[in-house]
Amino acid sequence: MQDLINNFGINGYLLIAQLVNFLIVLYILKRFAFGPILKLLENRKKTIAESLKNAEETKKLLEATEEREKEVLKKAQLQAQNIIADAKKQAEILLQDAEESTKTRVEKMLIEAQKKIEEQTHSIEQQLASQVTRLSVRVLEKSLKGFFSEKEQKEVIEKATKQIRI
Repeated sequence: MQDLINNFGINGYLLIAQLVNFLIVLYILKRFAFGPILKLLENRKKTIAESLKNAEETKKLLEATEEREKEVLKKAQLQAQNIIADAKKQAEILLQDAEESTKTRVEKMLIEAQKKIEEQTHSIEQQLASQVTRLSVRVLEKSLKGFFSEKEQKEVIEKATKQIRI
């Protein structure tokens, strides 16, 4: 083996010194360079993992919020539809009440008008009967002047007046 080492031109002491130097540099790099770099990379890896975890939680929270928003919107739409339906029902009830009230008023007005018409008709009939009676008495007085005495005329007129009023 010594021959092999000499053939390649390798110096044993120099090789050992280089090996010791390599181990010292390796230790220094590991302690001051690789350690902090690996620690930095590990911290970065943890930060990225936490960020991904937070992003996933945020995504789930956003989805849950969207679902709740949809539910709230559905409830609001249902409430709006119920309010509109109730308003329509109330409007129909008010309209029916107004129609019934109007019908009742019209019927009362018609009944009052009929009563007034009947009263006026009765009054006119009485006035007409009174005028007819007076006219009849005048006609009777004029037609009886030449035939009966005044006393007889009064008796006939009284009898005629009584019969006309009956």
